[in-house]
Parts: sequence; structure tokens; C-alpha cells
Amino acid sequence: MRLSSTAIFVLASFAVSACVPAPTTYLKPFAVGGQHTKSICAGSAGPEDRLVLAGPDGVMIGVESYSLEELSAVMRTSRMPNTSPSDRAGIGFSVILHIPAGQIVRFASRSFFLTDQATQKVHQVEATSILDFADARVLLDGLVASMQSGDGPRRVRQMDIRAPLAGVRQPDWFVAPRWFGKLLDHPYYVIVPFEGVTCSECLLRVPPLEVASKTFQFPEITFRLVKEWVLWPLNC
Repeated sequence: MRLSSTAIFVLASFAVSACVPAPTTYLKPFAVGGQHTKSICAGSAGPEDRLVLAGPDGVMIGVESYSLEELSAVMRTSRMPNTSPSDRAGIGFSVILHIPAGQIVRFASRSFFLTDQATQKVHQVEATSILDFADARVLLDGLVASMQSGDGPRRVRQMDIRAPLAGVRQPDWFVAPRWFGKLLDHPYYVIVPFEGVTCSECLLRVPPLEVASKTFQFPEITFRLVKEWVLWPLNC
């Protein structure tokens, strides 16, 4: 029996890369000047679901979404101590903040805004914490980072989101990440859950940043529901 070209592609992909192609539906981010990267397996696999944006003086952010339903399911299965007693539904966002060594950066506000493009309804979340995963040696995807953002014991330092943040060196990455061709230093994370909010196209506005005594606003990020064929790893 002769295999179709599609079957040959599937088998070859499986044999060579230990990945399997599958149709995947997810919220893909878009913004002027942004670059897409992957977030699974330390950025080496999965859909291009993270958007990287460059700011002033080498400051950059990476933004991606995750499902609160999936978060609840994973935490129930893993029986983590900070598992919520009730199911959660909605959209969460993970913001990774890269600050070059020697720079001092501060969020000018706590407010994140999400606009449903279909209904024009605006949702607001007041973020409270910035997470510092001091022991992490890879970039964490949104789902993994959010699992550590609740109450309970964890290996993460929490700071107030309005606190000044200093860029520091982290030379011992397991997988050295690069954004816009530049090697990242130690990143910070902000987890922003929009409980009960769903949309097929929405617009996220991140609070301004104070960088070098000036206030900088990153462009708004559009998240659009897309369906793509993606190579998924069997393991990382």
C-alpha cells in the first residue's frame, strides 16, 4: 500500500523530531512591531503563541494567553496545595518582563484592560504581584507560571507590582533564550487572570512602564482565535 504524502509527512515528523502534528486552536497575539515565539518546552515547540515586543533601553516584554479551565484541570490532577476549591473559567495572560542588567524599571499602574472586539465590553484587572522564579533555568510558559501564582508553598519570590525592578544577570540558562537576537537576562513574570471572560478576538492593554525616568506605553495586543497545524512534542 502506498502512503499518501500527508501520512509520509506525519511519520517522518514523528521519527525525526519525536513530535506529532495536530490541528490546534488558540488565541494568537498580534501587535505592531512584535515578533512571534513559541512557549512550550522552553520555547522550542508548540504554536507561536507568545508575542515579544521591544521597548526603550533594551527592555522587552513577552505576552501570551492561557485557559483558566485548563489551569484548574491541571491543578486538580496534580493536587497542588494552592488548588482552588472551585473550577475557574476565563482567559489568563502571562507577561514576561526582560530588564537588561543595570536598568531599573517600574510599572506605572496596576491596571490591565481587555476589550472584547465583538461586544466592545472592557474588562479591567488590578494586578498585585510580580513573580521572580529565582531557580528557573528556562523561560516558563503562561500555564506553568500561573500554577505558582496562588497561595501555598512555592519556590518563587513575590513583589508588589509597583515596586522598582532591577535587571540582573542570569548566565546559567539550560536553554539560552533570545528575543530580537539578544540574549535575555533574568526575567520577571506578571500573571493576569480575567475570570469569566471569553472572546474570539480581544485587545489587551498592558500598564505603562517607567524606564529611565520616562513613561513608555507598549502597543495594544490583539488576541485572535486561530486554528493551525502545529508540531506537538511527545515529551520535553
